[in-house]
Amino acid sequence: MTGDGASLVTPPLSPDGISYFLVSAEGFVTRPMRIEVGKLERPQDPVRILLSRPLTFMNRSGDAARWLLGEYGLTPESMLVVVDDVDLPLENLRLRRSGGPGTHNGLRDLCDEVGTGFPRLRVGVRGADMEGDLADYVLSPFADDEIEAAKGSVTRAADAVEAALRDGFESAMNAYNRPQQFSTDSASS
Repeated sequence: MTGDGASLVTPPLSPDGISYFLVSAEGFVTRPMRIEVGKLERPQDPVRILLSRPLTFMNRSGDAARWLLGEYGLTPESMLVVVDDVDLPLENLRLRRSGGPGTHNGLRDLCDEVGTGFPRLRVGVRGADMEGDLADYVLSPFADDEIEAAKGSVTRAADAVEAALRDGFESAMNAYNRPQQFSTDSASS
């Protein structure tokens, strides 16, 4: 639920919406700068965890991140940004401590607003048959033979975030930065 009591609409599983499936809408409240923030408090976690997602267009998410960092007194190094990445094949992940935006406009806006020194998890969303206009591709639902792989990517990305928190960032990078091979045969079985 959002702060005004309106139900959140879960987007269809698409390349552009894949990071939305990593955080639950339950317990989130709407904040200024069009951002939702939820607290994840579990006894096994030694640190406070805030989950957030901008309600802005992805290409304009830097303002929301800058506000969040200021509101909670955090540094860019303390956040882990999760983004879809059409430059990576479906089921592949890339954890990085810092770096430039590459071709990702959302990361470009974040880098413009908070600098490049923040960790990020790029979730590959490029299917086997990507063709046509890039914007149309990332806003369209995954093909039927890619749905299971996309769901697997969400699970794997959530596991990578959990591993980064539990085992440390280096260990998570070693475990999750290995290439995966998407297969329509495995997706249909």
